[in-house]
Amino acid sequence: MLLAGAKGHAKEILEILSKNGETDLVCFDDVNKDSPLILFNLFRILTNLETARDYFAGNDKRFVLAIGGTLVRQKLEQKITGIGGILHSVISCNSHVSSYDVNLQQGINIMQGVIIQPSVTIGRSTLINAGSIIHHDSSIGSYCEICPSVTVTGRCNIGDYTFIGTGAVIKPDVRIGNHVIVGAGSVVNKDVPDGCTVAGVPARILAKKHD
Repeated sequence: MLLAGAKGHAKEILEILSKNGETDLVCFDDVNKDSPLILFNLFRILTNLETARDYFAGNDKRFVLAIGGTLVRQKLEQKITGIGGILHSVISCNSHVSSYDVNLQQGINIMQGVIIQPSVTIGRSTLINAGSIIHHDSSIGSYCEICPSVTVTGRCNIGDYTFIGTGAVIKPDVRIGNHVIVGAGSVVNKDVPDGCTVAGVPARILAKKHD
């Protein structure tokens, strides 16, 4: 399996995949010129699309997104699917995903210690980072990044391409739009329109993206 990324988040993904029993793992990074050729003295790093295409010429065409960022994850997904890769999800064996009415779309990362409660939907290629809790009847859009130790309480709705900073709390029944940034440690107790940056306790709008 190919990991699209070879820096910090990729190291955590390697840990999860290794514990999940995956053995043939390589990384891909055609951006950072300072990347080593081998990570942890175990995992090759492919540095261009040609070598990645050659890797997919074998039996395993699966790849996982192993990088943070909302738009970055989408662009990298498009690049790797363009050479024949098949997007795959990563779910830590140390996470808890409810058996009841949970809809997980393709390409997600669910990291260590995450709790997903019943009646939750998580969109395509979204990253749910370590220690976060997504409570009942909530939905998170596609290409979102939920940072470590975030709490999304019941009946929340989070749009696409939204970034929720470390330790933030989204209170019940709150709706957050697309392309929103929520600052670390914020408490969001009311709806947030598309394109806004919010922070604070309680969170307030700091900036709004203009078309």
